Amino acid sequence: MLESRYIDKEAATALLINNWKHNRTVYRGQKDQHVQELAAKIAQGRWVKEAMEVPMLVDTNGVLYNGQNRCRAVILADQGVLVQVRTESPERCVELYPTLDLGKSRDIADITGLHKNAVVQPIHYLMRCSGLETRLKDESTVSRIADTYIGDILKHFGENCSWHKHNRCFNSAQFKAALAYCVHKRVIADYDAIAVLEMLQNQKEHMWPPMFRLYREQIMFPTHAARLNSNHKTVANDRFCRGVYTIERRMKNQRRIQLSLAYIDRLAIEVRNTIREAAHA
Repeated sequence: MLESRYIDKEAATALLINNWKHNRTVYRGQKDQHVQELAAKIAQGRWVKEAMEVPMLVDTNGVLYNGQNRCRAVILADQGVLVQVRTESPERCVELYPTLDLGKSRDIADITGLHKNAVVQPIHYLMRCSGLETRLKDESTVSRIADTYIGDILKHFGENCSWHKHNRCFNSAQFKAALAYCVHKRVIADYDAIAVLEMLQNQKEHMWPPMFRLYREQIMFPTHAARLNSNHKTVANDRFCRGVYTIERRMKNQRRIQLSLAYIDRLAIEVRNTIREAAHA
């Protein structure tokens, strides 16, 4: 049902409190240019309810699916306005949500509800390595990969990890992808991977297996002998390949991480086959 509804500051606040749990994260109104522009129109009397092509979407229980920025603009302007509101059943709202591409556009993280930095970016990296660039915005492909062991360990990244600045190399999309790939391939058990994450977040580097110290040194403080390639894409691949190598040999005691071309070529083929199988490509 589509209707015109008067939304004031109190009503806008109530809708935001009752926001759908999988709705995308938006900036606070004062920091978002889009919200500031909407608030200025409201304050200056230039608001036209039909100007927003997509109406606000609210389910029959009062849960907000679309319209967060309009609610924040009303609060910022401290002035109520008439808006178009579409009311549907909760099931229908969930079906409609991925199609809401106007206004402030949604990316694949918004649509799937997956953590952008911890889950979507590493999966996108693995998809690019596997020749699936054209399907980066395909919700079903990303979701299928996220439903494997790959997604399970990446979700743990997003929910439980807090990184010190000097350990930030382990918070990169490439290292996350490397650990997720190794869990998926049973190179490391999921519970061992979680233990590795807990270990790498503390500051007691002397207690780490030597391979992880080597990895951090080569990524963050590369010497001439271990310097990464200068090409941006190759640097990303270097970080991923060295991450897999480190995890595979995590209990060994080596003086340096040095990858052969044969190892890199074999890993590239294995990653491509594994991710395409996970994506059902």
